[in-house]
Amino acid sequence: MMEPLAIVLDLLQGEKNMFFGFLIPSITELIYKYEQLFIKNQLKICLPLVEVIIKSIEKRFEKILSDQFLTIAAISHPYFKTVWIKNQVKKDLAISDFKKTVLDMFNANRNESTTDKPVVDNSEDEAEDSSFFSWSNVTIDKLQETSTISVENEVCLYPNRSPTKKLTSLNEFPNVKKVFIKHNTPLPSSGPIERVFSVSNAILTKRRGKMEDKTFEKAIF
Repeated sequence: MMEPLAIVLDLLQGEKNMFFGFLIPSITELIYKYEQLFIKNQLKICLPLVEVIIKSIEKRFEKILSDQFLTIAAISHPYFKTVWIKNQVKKDLAISDFKKTVLDMFNANRNESTTDKPVVDNSEDEAEDSSFFSWSNVTIDKLQETSTISVENEVCLYPNRSPTKKLTSLNEFPNVKKVFIKHNTPLPSSGPIERVFSVSNAILTKRRGKMEDKTFEKAIF
C-alpha cells in the first residue's frame, strides 16, 4: 500500500535526470493512484488509512499544486506537458498561463542575439521509475522536421505533441526551451544541501542556528 509513496520519494530525491517540473506531476499521480485504490476497494481493511493519506497529501501540498511557476515547469518538460492534468478546466487555464509565459519570454528576448542558444543535454532523459506515471506507454509521434516557426505556432504545436523523455525534442521549440531552462533549474530535493553539513538532521537545531559566518564557511569548505 505504501509502494506509490516510496516510489515518489525515491524519484524526487534523484540526483540525475531530475528537474523541477517533476514535482507537481509526481504528487498529482500519487494522489491519483491512491484514489484508484480507494475507488476499486482493493484494500478493504486499510481503506480508512488510504483516505487519510489522500487528504494529508492534498492538505500538505495544496499551495504547491496550484503554484503557477511549478505548473509551467511541468508543462515545459516534454515528458509531462499537460497529460498529468486530468481536470479539463485546470488544463485550459494551465495552457493559457504557459502560452503567456512563452510569449513574454519571446518578447523579453527579442533583442538578444539569435546566435546565443540555450544548451540542453542531448542524452536521453531516462527518469528513474518512469513506469510510475500512467502515461508512460503513450505512443510517441515522430518529430516533424520543420523550419523556423512563429512563436504563436510554437506554443500551439508543443502541447499537442505526444510526451517524450528526449529533451532534444525541445530544439524544435526554441522559445519553449528557454522557458524550460528557466523553470526547471532548481532541484526539488534537499539532499545535495544536507550533505554539505556533517549532520544532515541538525541543520535547524540550536547547535546550528547561531553559527558565525566564518564558522559556517568552515563547515562548507
